[in-house]
Amino acid sequence: MEENTYTISMFASSVDLPSTTIELQIRLIPAPGLVLVSVSSIAATYISLSWSVSSGMVASWEVVWRPTDRGTESTSGPLSGTTYTIHQLDPSTI
Repeated sequence: MEENTYTISMFASSVDLPSTTIELQIRLIPAPGLVLVSVSSIAATYISLSWSVSSGMVASWEVVWRPTDRGTESTSGPLSGTTYTIHQLDPSTI
């Protein structure tokens, strides 16, 4: 099968996520099942994620990020190079 590479770019504003370590978990959602790709211990305010999958297997994606000691957020969408903004969770809502 042909391999395709996809990239998602994320920005974390200095107000929302000041240079913290972020744990990211990427869940690729293909028709027959799930493929999981994990990226962890990234200390940055700009995060670019990329992965390769076999052609025709993945229909969408989900990204979960966990700012250290600040809970969990996630986002999902179609496979594209769209840029998303990461927002810090309000600890009081956890």
